[in-house]
Amino acid sequence: PKTPKPQNPIFSGCKFIIIKMENETELLEKEIIEEVSTRRDNIKKERNLILAALIVCNFAAQSLYMNICALLPQHVEDDFPNLTSLDVGLLFAVYPIAFLFTAPFIGANAQEIGRKNTVLCGVIMMTLATLMFGMGSFCNHELSFFTISFIARLL
Repeated sequence: PKTPKPQNPIFSGCKFIIIKMENETELLEKEIIEEVSTRRDNIKKERNLILAALIVCNFAAQSLYMNICALLPQHVEDDFPNLTSLDVGLLFAVYPIAFLFTAPFIGANAQEIGRKNTVLCGVIMMTLATLMFGMGSFCNHELSFFTISFIARLL
């Protein structure tokens, strides 16, 4: 009968180390895949949250603009009869003109500023402009009303 050859202890030790390294590599690969998957999910959630915030902000801005379009001409006609329809038209036109000139700048620098900061600054500016525009209605002088309203619409 043949006797089994004794295994070389160095060879069996190396084989054990190689198997152990393969197992550790597989565990590391699984951990990395899980981490990447978790980060990807977090990024998707953040993007969806930012998109929802932008949609709400855009809805609020457009609703505000439509209310101004409906109410401002009658308010000016009743309370400031010396302001002309050209003045009211300028108040309407200044917002889209300011948006036309600032949107490319903001879009180009949004990555540097940060998406959240860009949205937050936009919401704060829109809130301040709305408050300022509303406070302009308390002015009794036509020039002060027009100036405050113009600056508020410019923001």
